[in-house]
This record gives sequence, structure tokens and C-alpha cells, in this order.
Amino acid sequence: MTHTKTFKLVFLQILIIISTKSFSQIVDKHYNHKTAALELENVAKKISSGLPYNISPKLVQYMYENHEDFPKIPENSSSKNKMETLAPTYTYINLILKSQLIAPQDSISKKQAMLAATLGYQSIKIISLSNEFINSLDKDAYNYKTRVRGFNQGIKGLKQYLLGYTTMTFLENQNQNVDDILISNLKNFAPKILNEFPRDEKELTIQLLKSSIEGKNDIRLINEFNSFIESL
Repeated sequence: MTHTKTFKLVFLQILIIISTKSFSQIVDKHYNHKTAALELENVAKKISSGLPYNISPKLVQYMYENHEDFPKIPENSSSKNKMETLAPTYTYINLILKSQLIAPQDSISKKQAMLAATLGYQSIKIISLSNEFINSLDKDAYNYKTRVRGFNQGIKGLKQYLLGYTTMTFLENQNQNVDDILISNLKNFAPKILNEFPRDEKELTIQLLKSSIEGKNDIRLINEFNSFIESL
């Protein structure tokens, strides 16, 4: 065997070892809050730049299962510091979800369902913190009205999210394997989000959600929908 052939064979073996190791690392990858946050940001940046991307099902599952304390926020953080951590996470998940769900969506995957639910839990944190911030402001401050307008825009965005999630769950999705993920989480986070709304906005949103489904024909999950509305 010539030196050239020997070199090529050795090089090929090295490539096989490296590729096998890389594949194993991908398959067996385990996340913590830090690595999950970094990968989430990386995926979102690729989407924003129009680059090809792949979001790991394990990353989605990690965020979903750890939604109560993801992202990690240091204890005794100020409202401003909390928002500086929460807002990017919310934005990244929202961006990824929008890239995953192209309407009309009649078959939701488990990964998509967990992403949608994770955004709901992040929404609770965002609206709760926003309320805390607004209530701490001096109503006579020069920028108070501007802050309130921003808060109202946030309410509007959350109303659209709840409407989209509700219609996706009860009208569009036909994948029965994800019904429990979609419905159980909606019944958990939707009341908590709505309880952070001003009273009139809460009532208007409930009516909006009701009217989005009521009167439609052949609703597969009509009993579950009625139970959801009652939970609000």
C-alpha cells in the first residue's frame, strides 16, 4: 500500500470517528439552563438572519418541562433585571414558534405543541412583571402615559396569542396525540394570564375566545372547549 493510500485511509477513519462522535453528542445532548438559553438564542438568530436552522426536540422538551424556572433569574433581581432576562427568552420562543406554525395548521406535532405551551407560561411571567412595573410608576411622571401605552400593546399581543392558541387547539389541530398537551396547558396558563389583565380587557378576551369557536360546525373537542371557557 502506498503512502498516499495509507494517508487517505487514515484520514477517512478519522473522519468517521469524528462524525460518529458528533452524532452521538447530538443524540445524547443534555441541557441545563445556561446551555438551553444559549442554544435558544442561537436558533432565533439564525431565523432572524434567514439562515437554515434546526431546533432540537430535546431543547423544546427541556424548556417545556422547566418552564417554571427557565430562564434562570438571580434571586433579589430588580424588575428591570428580571425583564432584561425574560423579554429576550419570550421573543426567541415566539419567533421560533411563528416559524414552526404556518397557518392553517391542521396537524400539530408534539414539538410544536410544547413550544406553544411554553410560550404561554413565559407570557404569565411577562404580564405579571409588567403589571408590577406599571404599578410602581409615578402616575405624574412625564413618561407614564407612554409606559401605559406599551403595556396596552402587550395586552393586545397576548390576546392575539390566546386567540391563536385556542383556534389552533379546538378548530385546526387534528392530531389527537397532542390534544392533552394543548388543552391541559391552556387550562393552566390562560386563567393566570387573564387574571393579570385589567377587568374589562379580561371580559372582552373571554368573549373573543368564546366567539372564535361557538357556532362552528363539527367541533371535535366541543366538550373540552366548553370546559376551558368555564375555567376562565
